[in-house]
Amino acid sequence: MSNPPAWIRASVALALALGAIVFNPATAMAAEGGADTWEVEIEVFSGRPNPVLKLEAAEIARVRELLLEAAAPEKAPDKEKAFPDKLGYRGLTLREIGTDNVVKFNTRVRGKDILRNETGKNSHWHVAKDGRLEEYLVDLALAKEKISRDVHGHIRQEMQKSK
Repeated sequence: MSNPPAWIRASVALALALGAIVFNPATAMAAEGGADTWEVEIEVFSGRPNPVLKLEAAEIARVRELLLEAAAPEKAPDKEKAFPDKLGYRGLTLREIGTDNVVKFNTRVRGKDILRNETGKNSHWHVAKDGRLEEYLVDLALAKEKISRDVHGHIRQEMQKSK
């Protein structure tokens, strides 16, 4: 049996490489969207509106980078434990909003737990290596003056408790 021509070997190699990219959930997560606006709601207040910040292009790029580091867990965490319904800090909700002003993705973040939901489809759990995504977004809210130093300190204390 002879070797196939070089162009066939190259085509097969390309198809395999593209298949690995297309079926990799982390790569798909980064490529999803085309959303024009990303906003983060800090779920911290009860009885009054939560702070919301809009992300700029460089900030979106950093968030995507941190999302790419997250992996699907072998077993989904307990949703009630990951995102407790309680008073005080409950985590973050990241919304990717399309040009039609419709939310395309809702992503809940608390500690290492990331629950990503594409509108109208199933949710997907991801677990980060660490809590850097949450830390980055909470620190960004302080830098953009969406939360006070006191609120930031309270959130950071709650983040330490959940580690």
